[in-house]
Amino acid sequence: NVRNTKGLSDYLIGSASYEEVITSMAGVTLSVVPAGGKSPNPVELLESERFREFLDRVTPLFDRIIVDVAPILFIPDGMVIAKHVDSAVLICGSGMVDKRVVKTVKEKLQSINRPFVGVVINRADFQFGAYSYKYKYYKSYKSYYAKEEVLSSVS
Repeated sequence: NVRNTKGLSDYLIGSASYEEVITSMAGVTLSVVPAGGKSPNPVELLESERFREFLDRVTPLFDRIIVDVAPILFIPDGMVIAKHVDSAVLICGSGMVDKRVVKTVKEKLQSINRPFVGVVINRADFQFGAYSYKYKYYKSYKSYYAKEEVLSSVS
């Protein structure tokens, strides 16, 4: 329920302050900066000194800043932004991204000296498909791992 009336692109073109584009989420310690209005040259805006300035201004305000970008191999925004962040994590839909693509992304990030933290796989269906065996195996041990003595021995 965050409105995209003012966002990052608005800051980058100078029509909004950084305070105006940061939206605090009710009930949680999370803030969001929407994308903002469409731009004919988004890569140019992200390569601007104003983007670096934005990051410099907001970094001291937060413990962590997560920048969500479009698919990094197909849209250049991600590689431009990667030059300005400490590290990168690739989010892949289960069964949707070939491991060669992950390797290519890792190599691209390394070529610009950005640490590649790893991959998060989402959209996994543990009841069907390639993961069904692992899911059944997990289910059979689920009650065992939930036991208090096992959990305390792991801590």
